[in-house]
Amino acid sequence: MFQSYKIIIGKITGIIFLPLLKFVKNVHLYCRMAGYLSRGKRAVEEALGVTRKPRLSPVQSARKWCGKATDQEGLERHFVSENIGFGVFATKPFEKGDFLLEYCGTHCTPEEADRTNHNYLFGFKYAGKYIWIDAFQTDRLGRFVNDAKENTIGCNSKQKLLFFEGVPHICLFASKTIHIGDEIRYDYGDDSGNLFWRNQLLSTMTIQMVLMMMMMILLMLKKPKQR
Repeated sequence: MFQSYKIIIGKITGIIFLPLLKFVKNVHLYCRMAGYLSRGKRAVEEALGVTRKPRLSPVQSARKWCGKATDQEGLERHFVSENIGFGVFATKPFEKGDFLLEYCGTHCTPEEADRTNHNYLFGFKYAGKYIWIDAFQTDRLGRFVNDAKENTIGCNSKQKLLFFEGVPHICLFASKTIHIGDEIRYDYGDDSGNLFWRNQLLSTMTIQMVLMMMMMILLMLKKPKQR
């Protein structure tokens, strides 16, 4: 009886583990072959004098696309909602630190910025004076990137002021890994209460908290008293 159990267990073990061992062996062989092919490809490239282009650093990438005065591939504009309008979304993944795009437009003085009647303005201090970028007339994607407060889930990028050939550029870099379909958002940096959508969000959250507190009070009042 015990011998028959050993035979049955041995057959079951063979049925389960033999295919697994073959699979592991095939994977190991595939990995070895892939390594040989990769080394062989490098050897052929070296023999032919083919050199691989090194990957650009984020700042080098920013310089490249700012110089071309165009947006790189991997970002698209899509309609979000009536309240928000358009937004910029990733069509390829970006790693933390990668250059995304430039907020570009016409440079203007604070006096000229005060005479505008739109929100496509970005201001910064340069050489002791304030300069504004008016993006209203451009079709570049930078003007469509929406706001999200820093250290929140929605905020996935950060702006930096860079200088190329003495010209200032407002560049946006990924502050975390960005996946395909993610909306690009950064903190506009205005905590003065001028961003009406933040005030609306705060008002909505305040109303929700008040309603929750009222419901809890009502539930406590309805709770039957213990005798």
